[in-house]
Amino acid sequence: MDNPRYVAYAKVHNKSPDEMLSHDKKEWPGGRMTGFMLWMGEQKKAFRDQSPEAFYVNMNGHVTENIVDYGAWDCFLQTGN
Repeated sequence: MDNPRYVAYAKVHNKSPDEMLSHDKKEWPGGRMTGFMLWMGEQKKAFRDQSPEAFYVNMNGHVTENIVDYGAWDCFLQTGN
């Protein structure tokens, strides 16, 4: 798995990407990427709380779920917040 975001997910769990994929295949037999998707959702919320300026602000001034600064997002994931 060469996806740097998946690599960050595996690293947080002290596993290599291949080990994490094997673990999640057993943990989530109906959808082996479920753990990764749940983790990404949690990280996105934490990132939004920490860096609202990295998200799109709609016409009403509300921060949306749309990341606009993917460099900051990837840095956030790689450094573990």
